[in-house]
Amino acid sequence: LRGGEVRKRRRWTPEEEEALATGVQRFGEGAWKAIRESALEVLRDRSQVDLKDKWRNMRLKKAPRASD
Repeated sequence: LRGGEVRKRRRWTPEEEEALATGVQRFGEGAWKAIRESALEVLRDRSQVDLKDKWRNMRLKKAPRASD
């Protein structure tokens, strides 16, 4: 992509989510480049920022809410 271009949003597949979770377990949170490269076949269309944002959302979804 070039500056100013907008990518079309794509839903995350279960395979992508699993690859991300496995990568975080293996390399640690923040090693987005290593995670992406370790599962390039699955995460080819995702950027490092995509991985970071999705991981944050996956963690928030799992965390119990204060009101629960």
